[in-house]
Amino acid sequence: MAGMGEPVWAVVVAAGEGVRFRRGAYAHGPRKPFAPLAGRPILLRTLEAVAACPDIERVVVVLAADDIAAAESLLSQDRKRLRVHSRKAMHGILFIDFIALIIYSWIHQRLKSGPLAKTYTMNEVFYELKKLSVVTIGENQKILTELSKRQRVIFETFGIAQPTLT
Repeated sequence: MAGMGEPVWAVVVAAGEGVRFRRGAYAHGPRKPFAPLAGRPILLRTLEAVAACPDIERVVVVLAADDIAAAESLLSQDRKRLRVHSRKAMHGILFIDFIALIIYSWIHQRLKSGPLAKTYTMNEVFYELKKLSVVTIGENQKILTELSKRQRVIFETFGIAQPTLT
């Protein structure tokens, strides 16, 4: 997957109850993500291993609500990369990311099976489509700028009618 211009995300799931883990030596110790492994918390070791992979663009950590403050404290030395969300906000973000992944996969499949595969990468397709713009004339009339030849080919390949504004 790497090298094909596709973003790679990692999801680290650390939100379980750790029932089996808590039966052993850590019955009264810290929760599993924060338990030491060779002197360092398991969560920290996991995130360091994932971050060491150059192909991973983004890491999503799923934690129990009760563990967010502890994780924030553990990762406080790397504030630029740490973002903690409420459960509701996180569900919304994951939903949007899931929908985006579905759309991205659909585009990728169409691109691979069509004539654009030899001509464009995914990033080039998105770059061409970003060039589309709407111009406002007068107070309320909006028109779409003319499509380039490349943009028309992209729309045809994906079976999408060329956009117009009314």
